[in-house]
Amino acid sequence: MICVGATVSFSRQREQAERSQVLLEASTVRASLESGLNTRLHMARGLVAYIESNPSMSQEEFAAYASALITDDPTIRNLSVLTGTVISFVYPYTQNMTALGHDLSEVPDQRESVFRAMETREPLLSGPLPLVQGGNGLIIRMSVYPQDATGRRYYWGQASVVIVAEAIVSFAQFDRFPHLLFAIRHLLPGDQPGEVFHGGAELYTANPVLLSVEVPGGIWQLAAMPIKGWRHDQRLVWFLTVISLVMGFLVGVVVFILLNTRATLRVMAYHDQLTKLPNRSLFWATLKTVSALAKREDSRLCLCMLDLDDFKQVNDNLGHPCGDLLLSEVAARLQAQLRSSDIIARMGGDEFAVLARVHTVEGQDALIAKIRACFDEPFRLGDTQLLVSCSIGMAAYPEQSSRVEGALALADQAMYRDKQHHHGHRKD
Repeated sequence: MICVGATVSFSRQREQAERSQVLLEASTVRASLESGLNTRLHMARGLVAYIESNPSMSQEEFAAYASALITDDPTIRNLSVLTGTVISFVYPYTQNMTALGHDLSEVPDQRESVFRAMETREPLLSGPLPLVQGGNGLIIRMSVYPQDATGRRYYWGQASVVIVAEAIVSFAQFDRFPHLLFAIRHLLPGDQPGEVFHGGAELYTANPVLLSVEVPGGIWQLAAMPIKGWRHDQRLVWFLTVISLVMGFLVGVVVFILLNTRATLRVMAYHDQLTKLPNRSLFWATLKTVSALAKREDSRLCLCMLDLDDFKQVNDNLGHPCGDLLLSEVAARLQAQLRSSDIIARMGGDEFAVLARVHTVEGQDALIAKIRACFDEPFRLGDTQLLVSCSIGMAAYPEQSSRVEGALALADQAMYRDKQHHHGHRKD
């Protein structure tokens, strides 16, 4: 009985170690797949921001921006823009011009996703599905809601990034694990299985490893298992049992570390954990893209740096939790006061940056006034109400500097001059 028990235990441990290894490899595939999709999602967000700031764009302006946005990405079939629900802009134009004029609210395969994107105002991934210009593709849709003259938002249309269906294989890099079978299906509300669109549906009945893949507006389910099936070795080999136990433990630790690291990096890579604003890295990346576009279009950018006055005294007198709360409240007021197309970032400590497209000096003054208005009312920090001021520095690109780095440095210098001015007034 002991031998039988040991054999059963060994078999289960060996199978568990194998499943842990497959889970580790499938997790790598999932991370690659999500990364590939998220990169294209950022393209959709950038396109929406551009349209909201320039809703009367021409086909030539759209083509210039789209060309800079997708560069030589072979996985992008095209970028398209709907006015209402009708395709009005496409890039590349020649290969996709047959799609122009199609009302997607009348296309059965796309009607639901068009209206869903309109209602939720959130990015939505649909497909793979047939395209009106032929072929199949994945479509990331996002509604465009610019502001009218009164500041109210209205539905303008939608921006779409169309990805070739075969990009799933490119993003996931399945060929790194030739000993595994993979399949992907949609996961419907209530965790109900949907259509299998990659691999064989029979894989889901063979006790595979299952992983959820987060995609814009939904969830996919990734299945993985060895090509030769799961091993059920009943041989009583004690040293292999020990190795299997050790390997299973190590694989479990590695999987745990990878999954936790993956979750942490996704949150921390481009956003500040405290305020949820873009961090310095994302601000710099966005600044380079937006400044290149502004230079091409001969338009003006306003770069603002702001620093809270006497923030150290808040931490020293009220404690760091109150200091953190103040930073979060400042971020919330800035987001509420400024336009959605304006980029607000926390650069570190109590320092924030604002990047906005303005056309006149008056527009720059209005932007500064909006920022200062965020500090007109006291901040409630627990049981304490505190009136806080800030020092602001501004520079215009490319008027004040032909290099965006130089403009940012000028804004930083202006901020410190403003801080010294405030400090002198407090002494007086």
